[in-house]
Amino acid sequence: MKETKRKTFKFYRSYYDIFNELENDSDKLDFISALLDKQFLGKDPELKGIVKFAFISQLHSIEKQVKGWQDATGQELTGGYEDPKEDPLEGGDAHPLPEVKEKEEEEVKEEEKEKEHVLISSLSEKSELSENGFIAFSFWQLFKKNMKELGKKNTTNLDKAKLSKWENEIRLMIENDKATKDELQTVWKFLNKNHFWKSNVLSVNKLRKQFETLVVKANAENINPIKKQPGSEADEWMRNKLNQLANEQRNN
Repeated sequence: MKETKRKTFKFYRSYYDIFNELENDSDKLDFISALLDKQFLGKDPELKGIVKFAFISQLHSIEKQVKGWQDATGQELTGGYEDPKEDPLEGGDAHPLPEVKEKEEEEVKEEEKEKEHVLISSLSEKSELSENGFIAFSFWQLFKKNMKELGKKNTTNLDKAKLSKWENEIRLMIENDKATKDELQTVWKFLNKNHFWKSNVLSVNKLRKQFETLVVKANAENINPIKKQPGSEADEWMRNKLNQLANEQRNN
């Protein structure tokens, strides 16, 4: 049994989202094992392939949590239980020191507060993105590219777009408007090609307003017709986005 000084950490929804993007049980196990070893032992994992990319996509958040614990306790995660002042109980009966728990709760609140002000234009490969965040970021990148191709120099609205707002609009499209991942993929590819519509849809608000029309137009041009069994192609699209971000981080 691996002993650790640390007793708890916040398991963010983004960890679960990335976990579910992995297809093989062995990859999922490697991802969770790497996450736990890093959080509890400060151990840098040796991973390969898609698992490595998945872990890298969450590394910024993980390292921030580890650093927060170390700053609060003045200790290093070396994999050994050495501090006699900590609760000697192990497993489910062990509890973090009150000041550590309070510090971690404050960090979560600060991260949620900071997210409200994050500009999409400021995102880097290390940014922690939920599934809806990936979709929002993909459309933002597309609109930015389209504006450049169309010769539109005033990109102020896009540059000042907030991730939280775009992410919420995508969530509403999926949950309230019943847009599917396949439809989102189809519309993304349609707006990448159709000159008329690419010049008229350059914001997430316009995307949502015109979405049903865009789906009809895209299907009329046989751009990735909607499938009876949703998920496979859309999930592959999301995995490609994950790989793209991870590869960019690795190469920088």
